[in-house]
Amino acid sequence: MDLDLLVVDEMGKNISGMGMDTKIINRTHRGEYNPFPDEPRVERIFARNLSDLTYGNALGVGGADVVTDRLVQGIDAHNTWINALTASNPSGAHTPIHFPTDRECLEHILPTAGRLELSQVTVGWIRNTLELARLGLSANLRAEIARNPLLQIEGEIPIDFDSSHNLVSPFLPVEETAGVQ
Repeated sequence: MDLDLLVVDEMGKNISGMGMDTKIINRTHRGEYNPFPDEPRVERIFARNLSDLTYGNALGVGGADVVTDRLVQGIDAHNTWINALTASNPSGAHTPIHFPTDRECLEHILPTAGRLELSQVTVGWIRNTLELARLGLSANLRAEIARNPLLQIEGEIPIDFDSSHNLVSPFLPVEETAGVQ
């Protein structure tokens, strides 16, 4: 299932050494797009925030196409740069285009998907690349989802913004989902 845009609520070293699992986002540690032929294509990535447990290390942020200002403000440049140089991956520390709010990030990145109509853009939404039991997919993927016996449609996720124009995530932290069916 190919995606024009993948929205990632959080990235960080505690999730993957590269902040986002390269096989999930289909980008190498050097940022090359869609190099894994047996994995879904992901054309654009919007990373919303850093995980609290990454302590400002944003190695891998260069794998995103757009991020929020709050993610950028959470970067500990020294630790990120040292990690990037130690990993021989300076491009993994490049800061992507960023905007103050989620709404602005979406408004700017969605038109770059190369679709004539925004309603044709295929979108996925995950908490992070480690927690994939639940994910959001755009309605225009419903037929493809229904054909896949490994996927189950739970319902629709509302796309809501808070008063600061940031998305209200439908994903609970993993420690809060224990026992949730």
